[in-house]
Amino acid sequence: MKLTERVKALDGNMVFNFVPFLWTKEGKDINKNKRKAVPVEEQFSLNLDFRKQLGLDK
Repeated sequence: MKLTERVKALDGNMVFNFVPFLWTKEGKDINKNKRKAVPVEEQFSLNLDFRKQLGLDK
């Protein structure tokens, strides 16, 4: 199944989490990354945690 079809199949409470992360050098090719559907809240919390760890929130 193509990625666009997988995205369409998600309900409004789910998003894809990609590993390696898309913002890393290793994660630039979305077609080579592993992906897993996770709840939006889980991904949002992970994103906030990364921002803190990277010093983006002051």
